Amino acid sequence: MNSTSGNLKVGFCVIAVGLFIALLMDAYPEKLSVPSWLGYTVCATISIAGATLVARELNYARAANGLAIVILLCMQLITAWLAFGSGPRQCFVRGPILAGMRPEWLCRGVFGFGAAILATMLLIAIRRLAGSRNAG
Repeated sequence: MNSTSGNLKVGFCVIAVGLFIALLMDAYPEKLSVPSWLGYTVCATISIAGATLVARELNYARAANGLAIVILLCMQLITAWLAFGSGPRQCFVRGPILAGMRPEWLCRGVFGFGAAILATMLLIAIRRLAGSRNAG
């Protein structure tokens, strides 16, 4: 098996995983502890990551770049909801220095910082894609 066919298989498997998780969410909505739109956004992010790999392997660079921007947007939405969405947040940390429950403000602050970084990455990616479209 060459690496291209292997990467294509991985890409299609990743797409399938995202779809399978979405089907499980649909079958067991009572198990969700987040809004359904957020859960489906996570599933879409997984499947779009697989589609990005497939597009790259098939040499559809612009499509892959566009899909990468959609991934960044989805990730930004997820972290922004964790930071700024309504309702309480429980934050459990496990690591070599800190372990245990942490205050809600710390959890929201960390995810807010992540949302800001992802928003910056998203803006840079959009500018680069627009620049490459104008140059090409």
